[in-house]
Amino acid sequence: MNSLFIDTHAKNVTVILFKDGKIIDTIDQETMNKHSVVTMPSIKKILDDNNCTVKDLNEILVCNGPGSFTGSRIAVTLAKTIAFSLNIPIKQIDALTIKAVNVNNAKKVVSLKDRNGAYVGKYNADNE
Repeated sequence: MNSLFIDTHAKNVTVILFKDGKIIDTIDQETMNKHSVVTMPSIKKILDDNNCTVKDLNEILVCNGPGSFTGSRIAVTLAKTIAFSLNIPIKQIDALTIKAVNVNNAKKVVSLKDRNGAYVGKYNADNE
């Protein structure tokens, strides 16, 4: 199963290609507020570099914030467009949960700060 992850909620554009749940390739690039210019070429590059086409994708994963509304909207719009055009599922995850997944404690508190404020999430060992 091929999955494409798109994240544009913060300063960076992150695109990750997964195959059977394992990371195959990653593009993570600071764009200086040019997410709309960088994201599609990043998707094309990661697919081309790994001999994939968009038709090889089985699902789209997208980070839906919190963070820049315009930034998040870019990733969500692209993800919805790709998923709709291919008739494949789209799954969403928020940036706090992404951070929590990377912490190995039974009780987790993670935070995220951006120009709009700060966000805090409290999670258990199952990232709930």
